[in-house]
Amino acid sequence: MLTQAEPLLAECLAMRRQVLGRTNAQTLTSMNNLAMVYQEQKNLVKAEPLFLDCLAQRKESLGINHPDTLQSLHNLGSLYKEKGSAVEREKAEKLLTECLDHRKIVLGVSHPNTLMTMETLAMLLQSQGNTGGTSTSSSSNVVNKPTLSPLQRAEALFKDCLHHRSIVLGTDHPHTLRAMNNLAVVYQTQGDHDQALPLLRECYEQRKRVLGPTNAQTVSALTNLAMLYKVKGDYAQAEPLLFQCYVQRKMLSGPTHAETMQLLSVLALVYYQQGELPRAEAMFAESLALKREQFGPSHAQTLQAMSDLAILYEEQKKFTDAVPLHEEILQQKKLSFGVNHRETLSAMYTLGIVLRSAGKQWVRAEEVLTECLAQQKTLLGIQHADTIRTDRLLQVVKVEREKEAKAIAAQGGKKKVVVAKNVSSNVPPTTTTSTTVDTTSLSPTTVTVTTVVEGQSVDAVTLVEAFSPRPAEKKSHVEGEMVMENVENAL
Repeated sequence: MLTQAEPLLAECLAMRRQVLGRTNAQTLTSMNNLAMVYQEQKNLVKAEPLFLDCLAQRKESLGINHPDTLQSLHNLGSLYKEKGSAVEREKAEKLLTECLDHRKIVLGVSHPNTLMTMETLAMLLQSQGNTGGTSTSSSSNVVNKPTLSPLQRAEALFKDCLHHRSIVLGTDHPHTLRAMNNLAVVYQTQGDHDQALPLLRECYEQRKRVLGPTNAQTVSALTNLAMLYKVKGDYAQAEPLLFQCYVQRKMLSGPTHAETMQLLSVLALVYYQQGELPRAEAMFAESLALKREQFGPSHAQTLQAMSDLAILYEEQKKFTDAVPLHEEILQQKKLSFGVNHRETLSAMYTLGIVLRSAGKQWVRAEEVLTECLAQQKTLLGIQHADTIRTDRLLQVVKVEREKEAKAIAAQGGKKKVVVAKNVSSNVPPTTTTSTTVDTTSLSPTTVTVTTVVEGQSVDAVTLVEAFSPRPAEKKSHVEGEMVMENVENAL
């Protein structure tokens, strides 16, 4: 419909300019409406000059306090908020603050347009708080005092908005529930889960009652509630809600929708964190397949999905399944960043660790770590902690490879290598105590590698453990992310 509306509005604007003049009220209405269509189409470059022209003309002909001028002030502020750069967010804050101050005087604090501007400004401040931005407003209003952070200002504005909408529209009106949701998001962002939880519960229950359980806004509210339980670490509460959200979102938007794929990844992570590894593996694998198909192999989300699945394989000691994924991650990062980028070097080092853990892949591990070390020496220097760490791991791999070769030559059999701690003559020949060691607190004589060949114990060789253990819990890029709903603009 927007595609059909655009040429009609453009033609109407041209005719009104010709017949009525540039400053006529009806001409400016057409200009404003065409700009809003461009904004809805995400064509902000075309929308901005029209909003600017409309605001300038309305200020001159109608004055700053006219409702039409204030609508133009709001629309331009909303546009700059959507454009999103630091400079444009600063412009948006000034315009929306000015608009809110005037609308409170002209229309009253409970007027729908006043509350719309209040909510839009609050959302802008909430996004600034998420990114560590600062507020620039100099308004004398209590919520605009320079001593308050952007999140504190957003909280005060959302509280105001929720209070007035509850009175004017009722507690179950969609706009009231949106304000309730967004206030809860601000509480959650500030770590105040106790304040956020009852609001999210009420928002979900009201939307389920008013809109139905399968409505998109109801699913959004349930997603936020489930995500809060996850952030709190209450996986038993989060898991069934996330599964319900995933099923509903998949039905509403399809399996390749961004929110559906995000929910699939989060649900897989929750299963992982609960120790339900087979279910987590199936979902991580499905997530990777969807993202590979949707975004391609080099996209950041695809690489994250590869990493998630690879780490799950490692958790289950499925190193032969993990190695190909880490190899692909490395190749894609080489293509995207180049061989001497820190992202690439991190992928090399990780691959080296997994190859060592897999066993029987010493040659490839040595090759990868040698390349990594050479690049780190050039990029970071020989004294850098990462360079030293890689060098130590490389020396471990070399010794283990040599030890394996000698053992095979001596015994003529198959063998495996494990890292052992507290090896003594009292331990049975076929028994080893496996451990992963953080070298930050170890001297070069505290770790031994025991080679076990066909059930016989071989003399231990003392080595320096070259790397710290990887985290037991992989933190996903979706950790703590909440859904912030947008304010609707009306023509």
